[in-house]
Amino acid sequence: MAFAHKHQILLVHDLCYAELAFDGYQPTSLLEIPGGKEIGVEFHTTLAAMYLWVPCTRGMSSTDFALNVLQQTGVVVTPGNAFGPGGEGYVRISLIADCDRLGEALRRLKQANIRY
Repeated sequence: MAFAHKHQILLVHDLCYAELAFDGYQPTSLLEIPGGKEIGVEFHTTLAAMYLWVPCTRGMSSTDFALNVLQQTGVVVTPGNAFGPGGEGYVRISLIADCDRLGEALRRLKQANIRY
């Protein structure tokens, strides 16, 4: 990873983010963003995660839940069933945006009273 960075080589593969984290980059935890703890998500920290898997409201499919979040807040989350049947009942939230943008998403979720 350091070699690629030094020579401005773009790496595109599944473990690229993990290597960034292990090369000394410390990814921002959603818990460090104001409002992160207030929406009631149970967090399990790791050194190399760029996605958050969040359970949907009981009785809603992951597609319906994601659409509901989008309509109420303008925040896009990915239905878990897009990744196969094992993802049903969850949505995936990307954590690769900057802290200000993630904080805005949290503010919108809280304002819409969306809790997990």
